[in-house]
Amino acid sequence: MPDGLSFELAALAEPLACALHGIEACALRPRSDVAVYGAGPIGLLFAGALSSAGHRVTVADPNPSRLHAARRLGAAEAVRIERGGGHTATSHAVDPKGFDAAIDATGVPEVWLDAIRSVRPGGTVNLFGGCAPGTTIPLDTALVHYSELTLKGVYHHRPADVKRAIEMLAARSFDAGILLSAEMPLEKVEDALRSMMRKEALKVVIRA
Repeated sequence: MPDGLSFELAALAEPLACALHGIEACALRPRSDVAVYGAGPIGLLFAGALSSAGHRVTVADPNPSRLHAARRLGAAEAVRIERGGGHTATSHAVDPKGFDAAIDATGVPEVWLDAIRSVRPGGTVNLFGGCAPGTTIPLDTALVHYSELTLKGVYHHRPADVKRAIEMLAARSFDAGILLSAEMPLEKVEDALRSMMRKEALKVVIRA
């Protein structure tokens, strides 16, 4: 850990490394229009890292407080959608033809389909959110084929991603501390986990 990097921020290195690996897999051009579906911790880290790199980010999520966090992390648009999929944020893109890339950070099959529908011809879809084992989706073969879409399954991180994540957190490339929404003592770990499950907290700092 670099000098001056707090333990609570350093703990975000692993999820941020995952987001950085996902961003690299998208092979984005400078100042790309990117949709991020899901404003949980991973989706917000995608939004912060993408925005700090100069991309225009639209975040879609049902939770208003998480959309507020997305804006604080640099998202140009924060779009409230209903749970369960069946929505796209395409109309909020600068380019009416759709986004250059879309990233799913939900692991909801219906949202995978939303992400696929929301990119422009030649666009890239990063299916980062892992769905339940045995899950399938119906694929619009004509859309994928004739629009020349690139669909990628991306997972986890590499050592180089972790190193870069630590450097970004130490440099305060974006305000990752926004994700540290609560602090609890060790004996309240269960309460912390339940708070995150209820989507009341993003990340809870546990102090012994």
